[in-house]
Amino acid sequence: MRTKFINLLEEQPIQNFGNQNTKINIHIPIRGRMLDYCIILNNEIAKLTKSGIDFSPSSFQIPHITLEMGFIRNSFDFQKTMEVVYDFGQGLSGFEISPTLPYLKEPKKNYAFIDTEQTQHIISIKQQLKLKLNKFIEPLNWDLSKETPHITVAYLKTNFNLIATLFKDYRLGPSFYADAIEVSFGGPWGSCIGTIRTFEFGS
Repeated sequence: MRTKFINLLEEQPIQNFGNQNTKINIHIPIRGRMLDYCIILNNEIAKLTKSGIDFSPSSFQIPHITLEMGFIRNSFDFQKTMEVVYDFGQGLSGFEISPTLPYLKEPKKNYAFIDTEQTQHIISIKQQLKLKLNKFIEPLNWDLSKETPHITVAYLKTNFNLIATLFKDYRLGPSFYADAIEVSFGGPWGSCIGTIRTFEFGS
């Protein structure tokens, strides 16, 4: 298992167009019954077609809502990033998140997403965090802070119609409580590989 985890990290530059720096993902973890919902849905998708997102017990990937993502250049930037995330989380209060139904992202339909009813609130958190981290994280080549917050439950290359049919009558997931920020290594297709650290909200 250790070798598998190390191999995933060593493959980062291949996935990141040759960028040799360490990619991290800062996110809201999915907890409670909604975590179970994401795992079950991901498993049902995997029965129909291959997915680059894998929440099975043998995988290190975890369901999440990304707040910021980018590259750490050195140990100083990593230390400062962790300090900023801790301080930022201390200023946040927990809030309920209500998910939408799963859907395939247009136009390619290769990503399966679940959005939330708290879009504007989470976007505000993303934009505040981005400003605090811009000295320490090398950004991606697009503005992640403006993206609609979502949970990625699949990355597809084939059988889009099968998944669209699965989603057509799929049940709505339960609401869950956001009460922490996590930092993970960044994996392919926006995934998170394990958890480096969890910072609980201040209130």
